Amino acid sequence: MSCRFCRHFEVDEGAPDNEKGVCRRRSPVPALCEDGRGKALAQVAVWPTVAADDWCGEYEGRRVS
Repeated sequence: MSCRFCRHFEVDEGAPDNEKGVCRRRSPVPALCEDGRGKALAQVAVWPTVAADDWCGEYEGRRVS
């Protein structure tokens, strides 16, 4: 019952071997986007990044059509 098989997991297509993604179980949270020197540029909303092998207590299996 890892994130890989959870209905809330969205694979990051750019990650090697699709081993990372985001969890969309809850709403995104605010984060600051900074330049390379630590200066805040903008506030953005992000979902938590998770590994496909991670797990949590809110797992829901994918629906099969």
